[in-house]
Amino acid sequence: GIGIVSLIIGFSADSLIADMVTGIFLLFDNQYLKMSMGVYQNNLYLLTRENIECIFENLLGKGGDLWSWGSAATRVLSKKEEPVCIYVRNNMDIFLHILFENAKEGIEDKEEICLFVLNDDNTSIKKKESYIAQMRNTITQLISIHSVDLWDAALGCKAVPCTEENILTYYFKGNQEWTETLTEFINGGKEKLNFGRVKINEVYGKDATSNFWNCVIKCMELNNQKYEEILSSMGLHYNNFSIQSLDEDKVEILIHRQIIRMTNSNLQFIRKNYKRHAVYFAKINIVKYLEILTEELLSQEEILALLETDIHVSRKKELLGKTAMRISVIGKKYQPTIKQKILEEHFDSSDLENLLLEYIFEDSKVQETIKKIAVANIDDILQKMVCYLLIVV
Repeated sequence: GIGIVSLIIGFSADSLIADMVTGIFLLFDNQYLKMSMGVYQNNLYLLTRENIECIFENLLGKGGDLWSWGSAATRVLSKKEEPVCIYVRNNMDIFLHILFENAKEGIEDKEEICLFVLNDDNTSIKKKESYIAQMRNTITQLISIHSVDLWDAALGCKAVPCTEENILTYYFKGNQEWTETLTEFINGGKEKLNFGRVKINEVYGKDATSNFWNCVIKCMELNNQKYEEILSSMGLHYNNFSIQSLDEDKVEILIHRQIIRMTNSNLQFIRKNYKRHAVYFAKINIVKYLEILTEELLSQEEILALLETDIHVSRKKELLGKTAMRISVIGKKYQPTIKQKILEEHFDSSDLENLLLEYIFEDSKVQETIKKIAVANIDDILQKMVCYLLIVV
């Protein structure tokens, strides 16, 4: 009965030509199957949705999977010896036009087929970009896509995973420019990046690591998580940092990860260019900070701020040993041992009255120190008391 193919077989040259022009094929009884196969094998039909479906449902698809346009390219191009495969390969733009109109839920071809389409010389760049936009799976390695002109589309559509290799391929094998596309690709990646396992110089040439590193450092559009992941994993640092105009949050990351090392020159540079981070820089690197802190480098403002941080008490005592300045303890939340040391060695005489008033609230050791201060300043205390009584009277 009827039900073979919508491949057209005419009984004359005129009818066959007419059928080729219209692309409409009539159904034939089984006795005409050989004629239908002849039309198929000699590509005497137009590439249309109906004809492709008919070929796979009636000539090639018996006993196989149900036809789906989402994997149509895989079904067609996997049959390398079949006439339909050769026919489609020679007319990829036409086939892809049909594919795009019918793959309503996206394209789910095998990776090798995706790469065949994207690397096919007979397919236009525009069609390849449309194919990438509808892909629902990914291609493992960006380098597998031969045309650099397609890489922006591949990254923009997340058609490749956000791996260290793909990032480096795009940067070094492309135009060696840090583009907005690359930034958005990295920011949108869910994979944790670790460039420590990549030998960048060996793969991409001398100075490639520092080249890439400096581009990342200056990329303020990277989100903080990715910025920190990349830089901390590369294991490089600056002994002589001189990059200006970085965002404050990025500078904090560089300091926190000790990418900017504590040196004389770096300390002065941070003070001058990123002043609000100077105390944090000192705190993170407190041991080295204390080592390099000379009289010329001494900052009373930093010392006072560091005394109120959570660095170890022993470090605070070292800080106090670096200066002879008078330090007020009023209104400060110093640990008792630090307050005691300040009162013993850095007493600010303007604190005397308030110390006496707050005496009962102080730690016992601090109280003992206040007593000693009171005895040493008894004349001043008595004079103030006399003046007070005279005023009252």
